Amino acid sequence: MRVQVRIQGVGVLAPGMPDWPTARSVLRGETAFDPTIVPKPDAAILPPAERRRASAAIRTSLSVALQAIRNAGVEASEVATVFATSDCDAENLNHLCEALAAPQPEISPTRFHNAVQNAPAGY
Repeated sequence: MRVQVRIQGVGVLAPGMPDWPTARSVLRGETAFDPTIVPKPDAAILPPAERRRASAAIRTSLSVALQAIRNAGVEASEVATVFATSDCDAENLNHLCEALAAPQPEISPTRFHNAVQNAPAGY
């Protein structure tokens, strides 16, 4: 079976590179890289209650996915997606470990909910 894949849109969110056009320009050497500019992820697509519960990794994932969808010029509801990460949601994992190591271990249901590896895809 042969599968054909093509990339229609790209999203980037990193220090000094708030979006794909900026990242492309920096990577080509056309624009100076300024790592002191740290962009804030756009998670406006989420309802307010979900936005408050979403971790930084989830907000970043959504922001980059939305950029890619917009750059592709397609509707989000028409896109098949794959979420992948090399290091999970380290911030959330750290909070969970600290809570478990506390004298009275109490874990936030929201943190536990977001600990699932595919939580960003679910959002």
